Amino acid sequence: MRILHVITSLQTGGAETLVVNLVPCFVALGHRMGVVVFNGTQTALMERLEEECPECMIYRLGNSFYNPWYIIKMIRIMENYDIVHTHNSSPQLFVAIANLFCRKKIVTTEHSTNNRKREQGGIFRVLDKWMYHQYHQVICISNIAKEMLKEYLGGVHCNICTINNGVNVDRFHNAALSKELKTDKFVVVMVAGFREAKDQDTVIRAITLLPPNVYELWLVGDGVRRGEVEDLVDNLKP
Repeated sequence: MRILHVITSLQTGGAETLVVNLVPCFVALGHRMGVVVFNGTQTALMERLEEECPECMIYRLGNSFYNPWYIIKMIRIMENYDIVHTHNSSPQLFVAIANLFCRKKIVTTEHSTNNRKREQGGIFRVLDKWMYHQYHQVICISNIAKEMLKEYLGGVHCNICTINNGVNVDRFHNAALSKELKTDKFVVVMVAGFREAKDQDTVIRAITLLPPNVYELWLVGDGVRRGEVEDLVDNLKP
């Protein structure tokens, strides 16, 4: 099959990592793969995809996340694929509109329990109800994400299922220990964007209840709340 993934960017994030992990697996199964990136800025994940999967076609549409002109570009690209799989809000909407003209099988992955559109409601909720109804399958990464989406859509008929994100444990089990990261302590690692939904605050407060000479917390990521999280760490230091 010819499968196309559509995402806002390949900056550091869970959805972006999932796409870069999935594409080589599908190529190994004999499928033809493509990835549309709205903001085509070169990133570490982009470089990794290019190196690990040179067979994959990468379409860089521009340097914006919400340019309506992308809908026209998507129609032309989607014509060459059998299945179109979207991630993130703007690709979800733009592909749903584009598919009115090219009628492909479209699926989407819901990566979170909430987003800004859901919080704003109103016309955005009406638009979302129409958008999700256009998809042949909506995949949620957890049962709670599925239940939250169903509640938000309020009875709109959609084919919604849960497929939990997989992890290639061999990649981590066989990894060599970096000398720069070596420590004698028991390390707790959280990899997530610094935004409210990820709630690093709870993990930080929990680690302060453990002996500091035994346990250590490593937070990996970046985002709008990074300054707040750093302030919390400073304020909780003994």
